[in-house]
Amino acid sequence: MPESPPKDRMSIDELEISDAEIASFRDAPPPPPPPARPALTPASLPVVPRTAYAVSGVFAEGGIGRILKAQDTRLKRTVAIKELLSTNEGEAERFVREAIITARLQHPSIVPVHEAGRWPTGEPFFAMKLISGKPLGEVMDEARTLEERLALLPHLLAVADAMAYAHSQRIVHRDLKPANVLVGRFGETVVIDWGLAKDLNDDLSEPLSGKPRPAVSGEKSVSAHLTSVGAIMGTPAYMPPEQASAKPVDERADVYAIGALLYRALSGVAPYDVPGGDVIDVAIKVLEAPPVPLAERQKGLPEDLLAIVEKAMAREAAQRYPTAKELADDLRRFQMGQFVAAHTYSKGEIVRRFIQRRRTPLLVGLAGVVALTVVGVLSLHRIIQERNRALANEIEAQRQEAEAQAQRLEAQQKQAEATKRADELTISQARGLMDRDPSQAIAWLKTLSPKSPRFSAARTLAADALSRGIGRVFRGHAGGINAVAFAPDGRTLATGSDDRTVRIWDVEAGTHEALSGHGDEVWAVAHSPDGKLLATGGKDKSVRLWDLAAGTSRVLSGHEQWVTSIRFSPDGQWITSQGFDDGVFLWNVASGTGKRVAVNNGVEMSRGAVFSGDSRVLVLVEKGKLVVWDLATDTSRSFSGQTSVCTSIAVSSDGASVITGGADGSVRLWSTSKGALRTFPGHTKEVTALAFLPNGAAFVSGSKDRAVRHADLSNGATRLLGQYGGEIKTLAVSPDGSRVAAVGQDKNVVLWDIANGQRRTLGGFQDWLGLHGVAFSPDGKRLAAAGFDQTMRVWELGAQVDRVAGEHDGAATSASFLPDGKRVVSAGNDGTIRLFDLTSGAPRVVDRHGGKVSDLRVFPDGNAVASAGEDGAVRITSLAGSGEAPRVWRGHAGRVARIAISPDGKRLASGGADRKVRLWDVATGEAEVLYEHDKPVEALAFSPDGAALATGGADRSVRIYRFATKEAKTLGTYERPVRAVAFSPDGKTLASGSADHTIGLWDLATEKGRVIDASGNGVTQIVFFPDGATFASLGSEPSVRLWETATGKGRDILRGHGKTVESVSISPDGKRIASASLDGTVRIWDLQSHEDRPLVGHAGGVSSVTFAPDGRTLVTTGQDGTVRLWGDDLPADEAGLRAWLDAATKDVVHLDERPASAEPAR
Repeated sequence: MPESPPKDRMSIDELEISDAEIASFRDAPPPPPPPARPALTPASLPVVPRTAYAVSGVFAEGGIGRILKAQDTRLKRTVAIKELLSTNEGEAERFVREAIITARLQHPSIVPVHEAGRWPTGEPFFAMKLISGKPLGEVMDEARTLEERLALLPHLLAVADAMAYAHSQRIVHRDLKPANVLVGRFGETVVIDWGLAKDLNDDLSEPLSGKPRPAVSGEKSVSAHLTSVGAIMGTPAYMPPEQASAKPVDERADVYAIGALLYRALSGVAPYDVPGGDVIDVAIKVLEAPPVPLAERQKGLPEDLLAIVEKAMAREAAQRYPTAKELADDLRRFQMGQFVAAHTYSKGEIVRRFIQRRRTPLLVGLAGVVALTVVGVLSLHRIIQERNRALANEIEAQRQEAEAQAQRLEAQQKQAEATKRADELTISQARGLMDRDPSQAIAWLKTLSPKSPRFSAARTLAADALSRGIGRVFRGHAGGINAVAFAPDGRTLATGSDDRTVRIWDVEAGTHEALSGHGDEVWAVAHSPDGKLLATGGKDKSVRLWDLAAGTSRVLSGHEQWVTSIRFSPDGQWITSQGFDDGVFLWNVASGTGKRVAVNNGVEMSRGAVFSGDSRVLVLVEKGKLVVWDLATDTSRSFSGQTSVCTSIAVSSDGASVITGGADGSVRLWSTSKGALRTFPGHTKEVTALAFLPNGAAFVSGSKDRAVRHADLSNGATRLLGQYGGEIKTLAVSPDGSRVAAVGQDKNVVLWDIANGQRRTLGGFQDWLGLHGVAFSPDGKRLAAAGFDQTMRVWELGAQVDRVAGEHDGAATSASFLPDGKRVVSAGNDGTIRLFDLTSGAPRVVDRHGGKVSDLRVFPDGNAVASAGEDGAVRITSLAGSGEAPRVWRGHAGRVARIAISPDGKRLASGGADRKVRLWDVATGEAEVLYEHDKPVEALAFSPDGAALATGGADRSVRIYRFATKEAKTLGTYERPVRAVAFSPDGKTLASGSADHTIGLWDLATEKGRVIDASGNGVTQIVFFPDGATFASLGSEPSVRLWETATGKGRDILRGHGKTVESVSISPDGKRIASASLDGTVRIWDLQSHEDRPLVGHAGGVSSVTFAPDGRTLVTTGQDGTVRLWGDDLPADEAGLRAWLDAATKDVVHLDERPASAEPAR
């Protein structure tokens, strides 16, 4: 007798279910979602003896598991057993989750699980119904004609119904594809493989193995079927963009996948088909652009069916069906010949459908009318003949007018739809270009149609482009550009190119003049100090000296090899040039005579020789020695010490110090009077670029190891400024010595602030060979770079969106604007309160605590600031400039965690470690204890009218104190500490947030509340919008959640940060949100367009963010100690933004380049 099954296991027999039962099952209201579960492991499953199943063979096998065909020896039925072969803990937990989730989903189109357990040896398994059929992909491949493909729709509707049920349970599949849908012999359709399914009600993080799940044997190709766990979960060919970019997903990801299945069924090919490509290739295509429009893949498809697929596969999740139920409803309406919600019908379509559905009654009625007309004509022909003719003419005229009006409306609707689609694709194109070429992104934004509703998105993208650096693009060369140099007046630039020309560019006008004469590629350019002459050299072995006013040139002959480097002496009397394997020449500019001052041995890689700032000496390296030429006496002296081939050289402006770089990564300091002094460690590969700072006290270096380093000559200290994206070719230091720019084998220019290491990337170049030239303008306000994509770009450096207002000696923790918006006050872990005047730029310490500052608040009139500290003090600091000493209030025992100021500024509340809530009279400093929590106070807030005070504590309670009655009342208690309280602007609602992941919304008139699940990892901040209809919450997670105040329903989740969001601020107009995260970024979210942009500048986590009173500026504080200001002041109106876009760049995109279909221009 077989062993009886365990009591905690449920056996499910195969069921016969009628169509009526299926319909009632589908239409029944979904049951409430189950509570979140703890993490499951194989150990939580019951042990099942192997004798319970007689295995007859392997059905399918992969790298981590296999499916067996077996006989249940107890119930005498054939089943499929899925076993886990991998020993990875994450895979094991995922396997158990798959079994539990699949078992919960009892639906005719979801494979039923009969049993889940583990073998006596510990390996987990689950038994399920064995489906006899073939994958949906094979069925799709067999459908060749349009009629056969349309016949597949019932299968896709069954998938949508199954997923609608799963979505009602808050379960998402995340890996819908043809291989995971089986079609039985009798047409039944079943969704299988729930291995990547996610319970959206489960707050626990899912296990990630970090390894790809190998394809089950029998699948066709990696590119079509591979499911990856970790960075990208799912199958790229059928996943939405947010899933391809490894962002969290919800039901709308499955909606997209069903749309992709419809696309495959109706066209015969997957939406993204990359022959021979791998997962990354497909994922990149998914992220880059929409697929080829379905209407182009398959002609003749009904417009409303195309609309269903287009809505399901919308690029933005918000534009899709919210769940599979709405998609299934639309598909069902299409099959029944009803109107679908996804399609907008023209009047002509409505009339045609009316006639088609009522053809028989209309024909019968028409026959009756004809019969009556014949009788009437025979009896009253003479009387009504003229009247009937006139009536017929009138009816015909009305019909023609109605038809013309319908055609006009249809044409207008199509034009509006086409314009809307073009605008959407324009926004998508600009977004896609942001990383590669911000200037081109701006050019695309210029093409938005007049009065486009996407201008709010355009503003966000334009601001993002501005923060990345909008460079003016100069085109004209027909070959790669090797060198770039500003003229001394900064008005023009010279470039040398592989197209054998030198070009002089007018920076303001954007025009250029070509100088021809070189017989081969031009590799070096240099302006004379007075700007009248230009020296050039290159592959034709000549040095040319151009008179820029006359446009003439003369050749300086002597080199026998390619000329790689040219420099003028600061006084303009001399030129030095270097030939590749040809030595160094010194030329007299006036006479044109020259001589070789060094032979090749060792100098072929030294980037030539350099002049001292006073033009007295020329310095170079020859045969391992530093050679110093005295130009006045034409004599030289040399010093030994260069132990490897010299690959770069720089001399200080006074000529006293020299730095050389070697092929072995060495950097050596020399004295021109004493020789080698010392070496500087740090580089591991050839040093390719060196430059002294203008003060001569320090230098920067670049190397093939991609590092840019700074060294101090006074103490020998070196530090890494940052890493470039490829091997560095050259560096440029700004005239004031504050910044260094690097270019090389990368498509970007990287700019570093030498003092604090702040990095800024300027992009837009396209050629992988990278950039060869970079130069600052003489005033330091512009930066030019050029490369092998045949373009030169010039950036206005003053356009940087952030600036450092000041710094703390430790982490800066909070900052606020004063009401006038012209000053900022900040606090930090160094205990200081600092005031920054944004007009004069003068910072000053206005107060200091004896420990870290825990809270900072500005008084309503802006004349003072209140602060609380770990030293137990509350301090009131005057900002009026009267010299008044800070007032120090003591009374708390231990850390004061939070303070709040009444709206009239007359009272201040404080609370902290001693559990007491104190109220201070600001004028007198007198205090009283209002009440006491059972544990430390963690949150405080005054009501907008100042009539009440709300507090939250570690004792899990939220309390309210009404000053009129002088009574404190506990509104409610939580399971964990209360860390946030906030009143709505009208004072009618109090919101409180707890570490138990919940938010309480309290009606203060009735003192009744409701609790909503806030998810995340515990609520830390709540902020109401100015209109009070919405509030935002933070929950120790990388997102911001928005809620409706009236209903408590979730409105949106703003995702994009990589680490916990620490602070959130809402703009005064309520249209934007700013968030600060430990990932080191600030993000600004435009709520109308759902676009966001990152602000990068802090070197470490960002602790706080606050909008200025006018909403045009943000202030942030960070772990790097800096207080930063960010502009968000682009015009908000269309006319103003268009003018700004036109002024930002001269680049244009012709309207015929704008995409008119779902395939954006590339």
